[in-house]
Amino acid sequence: MLQRMATVETGDDVYGEDPSINKLERRMADLCEKEDSLFCTTGTLSNQLGLRSLLTVPPYSVVCDEACHVNVYEASGLAYLSRAQTITIAASNDKYITVDEIKKKIVVDDGDVHCAPTRVISLENTINGVVSIFTYLEPCFLTCGLIV
Repeated sequence: MLQRMATVETGDDVYGEDPSINKLERRMADLCEKEDSLFCTTGTLSNQLGLRSLLTVPPYSVVCDEACHVNVYEASGLAYLSRAQTITIAASNDKYITVDEIKKKIVVDDGDVHCAPTRVISLENTINGVVSIFTYLEPCFLTCGLIV
């Protein structure tokens, strides 16, 4: 791997001059049937860009597991960059949050200026090595109507 890294053609990604990154972004855009894609060098950058793109006009809240990265780590990026608050859930099964736990924490936009309505449910795989079961959480996507 080190030999390959030392010999691969590179360029300045800021100016779109890195052929490896360009190829990766094109491949991902094609796979996802999107116009374009963006390579992010860290999970933190990916999380913050994704959340910011969904939280366009504050105030909003994000429901998440209390142990997830956007709540515990990432230097309060969610509050600082997106002006959103987290509404956290302690997983009662000590593994992953459930649909019922999520539904109880959602803040509905009822026009009250004192509230931050839930705009995003942030689910992370893995948290402390535990994989959330997507098929178990899928009904939440359908009934909450919050995931874009």
